[in-house]
Amino acid sequence: MKPENVLYDENTDRLLIADLGVAHFEEENLYTSIETKPNSRLANFEYAAPEQRRKGMIVDSKADIYALGLMLNEMFTGDVLQGAGHKTIVTVAPSYSYLDDLVTLMVQHSPDNRPNSIDSIKQELIGRQNDFIQRQKISQLEKTVVPTSEVDDILIAEPVKIVEFDYDNGTLIFKLNHVVVNTQWFHMFRDPKNYFQYIQGAHPQNFSFQGNTASIRANQYDAPRIAETFPKFLENTNREYKSKKEWELKEQERIKRQTLQADIERKKKEMEVKQSVLSKIKF
Repeated sequence: MKPENVLYDENTDRLLIADLGVAHFEEENLYTSIETKPNSRLANFEYAAPEQRRKGMIVDSKADIYALGLMLNEMFTGDVLQGAGHKTIVTVAPSYSYLDDLVTLMVQHSPDNRPNSIDSIKQELIGRQNDFIQRQKISQLEKTVVPTSEVDDILIAEPVKIVEFDYDNGTLIFKLNHVVVNTQWFHMFRDPKNYFQYIQGAHPQNFSFQGNTASIRANQYDAPRIAETFPKFLENTNREYKSKKEWELKEQERIKRQTLQADIERKKKEMEVKQSVLSKIKF
């Protein structure tokens, strides 16, 4: 058997073996051709199994398995496998690397070490392909990296601060560098537990925010002290807000890693169960 004798029928989508008329040679003719006429007929024996090249050896279907192993390797590499150090499938088609071990089995020198039948080769092909695909999926998951990144938040990149202030008709007015609309930031600003002390009448909850301004009612005596205290409120809120957002991001990353690891373990378990079941099924 050699590639030239394998034909493809497009109408039936089948492979056909042709040229069977020269598939058998007399023993003396076979060895004479190999030893003394390499230029004329050696091509016919390029795919011959070792037992076909020695007198007195039993030749059966395992010789075809040997030839098919050579042809399978040649389909990918373009070379007819000869001895050790040959070009392997993985070097030209990594996605089909699982075929290399099968080829090695099919071209064993001793027929006893080759697969017993074409059916067993089919089972090996299916099993190795499924195993390879599952391992590739697990490998890809294991290589997945959950990136560690910084919080993408304008209130952290540019913390809230005062850019201008004014006092008008009993109201202290602060112009801020942001139009603050973040409810979480507001909640932290007004949360009493974030402040150990504050000036009478200048509790954070007494400040009103509108657009990019913050204001509070204050008499002429308290206004200077409130103006000194308000920046501290902002600094404290900015610090707590940043800490909270960074913790939230790290927690999200931790959950992603935990979920990824659980997915890897689940797939490994599924593959182990699948392999266990398939190994017990025989046709």
